[in-house]
Amino acid sequence: MGIVTGSVSGLVVVDCDGPNCAELFKQKGIYLPKTPAVQTGKGFHGYYAHPGNGQTIPNRVRLLTDGAGSAIDIRGDGGYVAAPPSVHGSGRLYQWVIPPTDPRTPLPDEIIALFDREQEESSWQTAEGWVSTVIDGVSEGNRNDTAARLAGYFLRLNKCHEESTYFALCTWNAQNKPPLSDRELRQTIASVARKERRRLEQEVKNSPGYTRLEVLDGAAWAEAVKDTPPREGISAPLPTLEELGGLVAGDVIVLPGGAGMGKTTHACRIVADVCIRRKVPTIFFTTEMTRSDVARWVASILEDCSVKALPRVIPQRVFDQFRASPIKIIDAGTVRIEDIETVVRGSMGTRLVIVDHLTRIVGPRRESRTLEVGEVCRRLKSLAKDCRLTIIELCQLNRDGNDNTRPALKALRDSGEIEQESDAVLFLWTTEKNLTNCHQRMAFYLAKNRHGAVTEVVGNWDKELKKIQLMDQ
Repeated sequence: MGIVTGSVSGLVVVDCDGPNCAELFKQKGIYLPKTPAVQTGKGFHGYYAHPGNGQTIPNRVRLLTDGAGSAIDIRGDGGYVAAPPSVHGSGRLYQWVIPPTDPRTPLPDEIIALFDREQEESSWQTAEGWVSTVIDGVSEGNRNDTAARLAGYFLRLNKCHEESTYFALCTWNAQNKPPLSDRELRQTIASVARKERRRLEQEVKNSPGYTRLEVLDGAAWAEAVKDTPPREGISAPLPTLEELGGLVAGDVIVLPGGAGMGKTTHACRIVADVCIRRKVPTIFFTTEMTRSDVARWVASILEDCSVKALPRVIPQRVFDQFRASPIKIIDAGTVRIEDIETVVRGSMGTRLVIVDHLTRIVGPRRESRTLEVGEVCRRLKSLAKDCRLTIIELCQLNRDGNDNTRPALKALRDSGEIEQESDAVLFLWTTEKNLTNCHQRMAFYLAKNRHGAVTEVVGNWDKELKKIQLMDQ
């Protein structure tokens, strides 16, 4: 199924393919506002309002590209896009990750400016030859258009100085038969100069020195938060999460535990419940498990059986659930913080990011690993706030935190920044010595809660079925 774009439907679609689209926009000083969006086979479609007023937004393939697989196309007048629930050639389903709303989000002025700049640069490249053909004057029917083009040419040469441009055009105008009136000439120059100044102002705004921060005064602040409900996020199968209000946008939740304590198992349970079953767009970075391992673990949870009990070939019904889910999985052995930022910022509509595990993420080189991990933590917190999503960070404990006693926050491996930059720290721990037992007692200790009280719950953990039965249930 298709949706027609352009003034006829009032829609312009920004088609982003590849993981590096956010960086392409950033290089041009363009920050896309939140808008209805569809997950596609290679990226997403962002739906914006056509500017109207007789303005044409042409279709453009590779308006921006990095030459390495990421590109941004525009579908405007005379174009169309595939619509949900169409099926991409890869087998992935087109599906809404941000549902349609009305009124529609306006197409950013910076994207419109890209088209204007293309046209201006194109005419500018041929301007020298064109000027030589009209400098000796033109006929009566061509005077106004030529005056506007010459005004633009000379205004660019002399940095928008109107008086210099006027004197240059006076010489040209004297050759016309008949010449334009002096009043018409000055009005044309003033009109073109206003447009040229707006272009220059936009370039200044898009320069690295211009802040894109949203600054709220008292009135704007009150308006923005007056209808905001109390902290409320996505529910997930993680004990004590109700104390945090669920998976709340902007929060960073650290899930630390010793080896074999079920950190990855709980991450897979969250993927199965939140992403696969409830279709919440999720990105899962796993540096220890392969995509096949993750598939079998998640499949066993969906099928309510142990991994050993799964057939050698995962049932087709499970693959159908995988195919229809809004998930992205990255199973590289080495992941840089820059990779995480690029993938997340380029995935519009993402609401949950899981990092397994934190201390394997490579940050900028620092004097020590502690400082490196601290930088990673700060950037992940900024990413959660800027993109309005929740990040769950799995984390190892240092040796002092693996002695079968309730761990303290100081047991977080590598950096105190992990504690400082997190909104919640939820330890997994047990008093049992033999962690190979399939059934064991496990505690979930919420040691830090920036938005409420700390607490602890205890349950019986079934490692094979990857389930926990809390003691009070």
